[in-house]
Amino acid sequence: MNWMQINALNQNMAISRRWQCPVVDQQSGDRNIYGKIIDLEIELSRLSKIYKAKHPQIVQTQSELQKSRKSLSQEIAKEVENLKSERRVLLAREQALEQNIGEFEAEAWTPRPRSSSTPFFSATLTPARTCMI
Repeated sequence: MNWMQINALNQNMAISRRWQCPVVDQQSGDRNIYGKIIDLEIELSRLSKIYKAKHPQIVQTQSELQKSRKSLSQEIAKEVENLKSERRVLLAREQALEQNIGEFEAEAWTPRPRSSSTPFFSATLTPARTCMI
């Protein structure tokens, strides 16, 4: 596989990358952490075919790859915490809404006391339309 094929493959992967890791796609800029990790893995594979494991370029690429993976893990952990926090807020809202619904239902099913002087249908009738009971 030559360098042009690797670049073409990398560009094709960039399109599908969004579906694989949506957490890091929200970052600004053309390069995101996930893309950088892919690029570093490809570069490390290429360098491994040329140099031995202790070569400075391989060591540097491995170091950058470890940093990028750590950064990705931190970003994912932050996103997980944000989602947990959002879930707690939504659960609290849901409980409050359920409580309100319960109160409204209880109020709707509770008969209202009526005065003895007012006829049963008097609240719905206008003065022009009186009902003889």
